[in-house]
Amino acid sequence: MKFQKTSTVETIEEKELNDINTDTSDRQDFPPWSMRVLFLWLVGFLVLSGIIAVFFAYVVLYLSIYHGVNLNPAEHIFSVTVPSHVVYKWLALYFIFIQIGKTPFCLKDIGLSLEIQPRHLGFGLLIGIVLMSLQLLIHKAIYGQATLPPQYPIRFDWHLTFGLELLAFVLITGIAEEVIFRGLIYQALRKRFALEKAMIFSTMIFALFHLDFLLNPFAMTYVVFFGLIAAFLFERTRSVNICIFLHIASNLTELLVRYGTPFFQLP
Repeated sequence: MKFQKTSTVETIEEKELNDINTDTSDRQDFPPWSMRVLFLWLVGFLVLSGIIAVFFAYVVLYLSIYHGVNLNPAEHIFSVTVPSHVVYKWLALYFIFIQIGKTPFCLKDIGLSLEIQPRHLGFGLLIGIVLMSLQLLIHKAIYGQATLPPQYPIRFDWHLTFGLELLAFVLITGIAEEVIFRGLIYQALRKRFALEKAMIFSTMIFALFHLDFLLNPFAMTYVVFFGLIAAFLFERTRSVNICIFLHIASNLTELLVRYGTPFFQLP
C-alpha cells in the first residue's frame, strides 16, 4: 500500500510538471495517423471545397437566370468563395474532431485548449499584426498601394461583406488551418524528421494548400514565411492556440487595411 501511495504521488507530480507552460500533453504517439492518411485527408478537403464551390456557383447562376440577380465578376466570386470557405472548413474541422473522438486522444493532444494563456494571446496577436503590417508596407513600397483596388466594385453592403469575410477568412480560417497544418501535419512530420525538415515540409504543404496564391509570388512568399513562423511558434510552445491568434491577427490586419482604403468608399 505504501508503494502504491508513493507511485500515485509521483504520478500526480509528473502530471503537474507536464502541465506547466504547455497547452498540450505532448504525447509522442500523436497523431496516430500516418502522413499518407493525413495527405489523403488534405486531398479530400480540397475535393470537398471544389464540390461546395460548384454548388454555390450553381446557386448564384440560378439566381441570375431565374430571379434577375445581376452580379459583376467580383460579386460573383465573392458570393461563391466566401460561403464555400465557411462550409468546407467547418466540415473539415468537424471531420477531424470526429476522427480524434475515435482514438484515445483529445483536443489537448493537438495543442488546442479552451484555457487561453495571456502570453500566447499577446505574442500571437502581436507577431501576426507585425508580420502582416510589414508585408503591406513592402507591398506599398513596390506597387504604391498597400492593397490593390478590385477591378470591379462589390456593390453589396459593406457591413455584410466585412462580417462574412471576418467569419470566413479570419475566424474559421485561423482555427481550421492551424489545427490541420500545425496541430496535425507538423506534429506528424516532427515525429519523423528533425526540426528544420519538419518546419520546411509542413510549410511546403501549407503553401500547396494555398494554390490560389500561385500566380501572386508576393503573396506566396508571405504564405511560406508565415508557415515557418507558425511552425516555429508551435515547436516552442506546443500550443495551437498561439498559432490561431497569429493567423487571426494577420488576416484581420489585412482585412482592416483593405476595408480602410479609399477605393472601398465606405459611408
